[in-house]
Amino acid sequence: MRVWLRIVIAVLLAAALAVSSWAGDAFFLPACVLLVLCVAVGWPSLAESRHPKTTVGMVAVIGLLGLASVRLTPSTTLIWLSVLAALGLLATFVAQLVLGPSERGLTVLIASQMTGIVIVLAGCAWLAGVETPARSAGVIVGAVATAFALAATMVPWPAVYTSPLAVLAGAASAAGTTEIAGAADSGTAIPLWVGIVLGAVLGVLVAAVHRLFGMNRPTKRSARGGLGRRSHRAGSSLVTVELGLGSVPIALGGALVYITERLFIG
Repeated sequence: MRVWLRIVIAVLLAAALAVSSWAGDAFFLPACVLLVLCVAVGWPSLAESRHPKTTVGMVAVIGLLGLASVRLTPSTTLIWLSVLAALGLLATFVAQLVLGPSERGLTVLIASQMTGIVIVLAGCAWLAGVETPARSAGVIVGAVATAFALAATMVPWPAVYTSPLAVLAGAASAAGTTEIAGAADSGTAIPLWVGIVLGAVLGVLVAAVHRLFGMNRPTKRSARGGLGRRSHRAGSSLVTVELGLGSVPIALGGALVYITERLFIG
């Protein structure tokens, strides 16, 4: 497996979010769009969707609409994301009825697609993070902590060791980044303990995603069906799996960063 690719993707996305949030809105919005598209492309392979093109299109459209709602309605912040989640559920039902039943069952397909929609909408919270009093500082701390925690899960040890290591890596990197980010940004300073708590929670999130998805490897049987009927398509599927594993924790981290900023900073 291309484990290194997962780390590279996560680091690049985290760096794009952190640097662009400090550089300004003109750079931060494209970085958020990139994150949404990475999740949309990677999720169908990660969830083994039977209708990957439909899933990519739906997750991407809902994610882009989520970013537009956050940008165009700053006074209501994330209220429209719940509306988009409901619309996504309705669209998922309609799409599955049109495409016809599957051997996996309608419930499994709908749950899989809705999970992707929820993940991509959580990623939209990164864009709202710069609207809090902490401004870009929270985004920088959260992005760096998530990347370090994900790197910790790649250590070739059993998950019983890498999971606590991810929590420690997230907390330690957040502690080191909090002071630097606070000095580089004009927003409200993030207390050190808040940064440590945020990093630890992000580490738990990354470890959970790794246990749910990262430890599952495509088998030869799965490589012969679906997207993997041809060898080059099987390789492409493995790449998109790593794209999903690298982008999903970053996207989910957006919601945790925003909630933490609102709870402890204002």
